[in-house]
Amino acid sequence: VSNVEFDNDSQRLILIADDKVSCINCANGELMSLLQNIHDAPITGCVWYNRSQYFITSCAGGKVKVWAIHHDSAMQFDKHDSALLHVFTGHTKAVTSIQLHPLSGLAVSVSLDGTLRVLNLEALEEIYTLQIMQPLIAMKCVTVNNLSLCIGATIDGKIRVWSINDFLGFFNVCRANCELAQTIYQHE
Repeated sequence: VSNVEFDNDSQRLILIADDKVSCINCANGELMSLLQNIHDAPITGCVWYNRSQYFITSCAGGKVKVWAIHHDSAMQFDKHDSALLHVFTGHTKAVTSIQLHPLSGLAVSVSLDGTLRVLNLEALEEIYTLQIMQPLIAMKCVTVNNLSLCIGATIDGKIRVWSINDFLGFFNVCRANCELAQTIYQHE
């Protein structure tokens, strides 16, 4: 296992190992789903988007894939199947982190290609690209005092913070920019 994620809303443990993603029900410890051989390169990240029942996966080949999760007709949430809905191909190098925007139906991905990309999970379209010009090795989306922030680490040892506006309006998609707040830490 190369990465472990926990979805607090649905109480799911997500395990990533090279070419597969396992989703474990924390209430009973049973396997809910297994996605394998889903990318042509090692899987680098995965998040669960609870509102639409999507898995979002990323890989070292630069792709971000959105998977729809199907339940049986009785709506049993113990076991489910998946189907590929969409592939985002904007990154040209390994995606190093994929995160959900804290307040809306967006995912944010960063890559060794030096870009941060904002992906609308409802419309299945990329709505913003920020050129960092440095490979991004890690990123986390957080909310601090009702302000949505994206905190990223670049290969040059800097931690960068971006303010992320609420991109989704009522029944429509709004376009908004990420703004570089400031470099707050530099490792020497």
